[in-house]
Amino acid sequence: MPIYPYSESTVLITGASRGIGAALARALAKRGVRSLILTARAGGDLETLAAELFASHGTRVETVVADLSDAAAPAAIKAETDRRGLTVDLLINNAGWGTHGTFDATDPAKSRDMIEVNVQALVELSHLYLPQMIARNRGGIVNIASTAAFQPVPFMAVYGATKAFVLSFTEALAVEVTEQGADGVRIVGLCPGGTATSFGDGMLRGHFEKTRQHTPEQVAEETLAALDKNAPVAVVGTANYLMTLSGRFAPRRTVAEVAGSLFRPADLPAKARKSAVPRERVGVFAVTAAMAAVAVATMFMARRGRS
Repeated sequence: MPIYPYSESTVLITGASRGIGAALARALAKRGVRSLILTARAGGDLETLAAELFASHGTRVETVVADLSDAAAPAAIKAETDRRGLTVDLLINNAGWGTHGTFDATDPAKSRDMIEVNVQALVELSHLYLPQMIARNRGGIVNIASTAAFQPVPFMAVYGATKAFVLSFTEALAVEVTEQGADGVRIVGLCPGGTATSFGDGMLRGHFEKTRQHTPEQVAEETLAALDKNAPVAVVGTANYLMTLSGRFAPRRTVAEVAGSLFRPADLPAKARKSAVPRERVGVFAVTAAMAAVAVATMFMARRGRS
């Protein structure tokens, strides 16, 4: 499949004011995208980025200020792009956020907002823009999921569940579009792991500082590489990919317990922290991770042998 036709496309990016969204805007501008529509809550940051992209690449940039935790926001964004006469060729559902801590201590309003942004807005925007793409047999949707989509994530329970939804939804959508004969429409689910953005500020600090994070720019490049290949699922980083495989082979409970040991809050009361993951379960997880690594290495060598 040829690379995505960036120069012929108008691209809408949600959550575009900073982090991965802003990096995607810069990467697309560098590739000569026809125009960008950037949306986020921070209007000032959007305008600053728009000015930067025009100055550095001459990219035409439209900005739409919207808060996707507001249920009316997706329809408002669609109405605004229609009012401006803009046809969205590529939709990148990047906006998302999460909380860290025990579920019972989490403000229910935050959980509702998280589901609204991470799931409902993504689904509704896809509803609003995909039919025209299928009718034109041209365009695509990129949904930013997470490596959290591949296993339960204790202490980020709702966030992990939203990302599992995004990944499942994206994979199903990719098949539906193909079955309708719209082979010119690309559907991609991108799964980054730890990324050096403001997402982790104030939570998981110790864990994030001990793990190798990718930069937003690296994630943006991986996203566009996946789009060029029309990959329904793409995981950023070899280590992250191997971990997603081990999560499929190991017992589900073990996977959840290992994830919980990694994401357990530092301020969890000492008594509650005594239930560490049994060594034998960590051992099972390590063995399955090694098996996954061997399987991937074998497939890689086999492919090299055929080339």
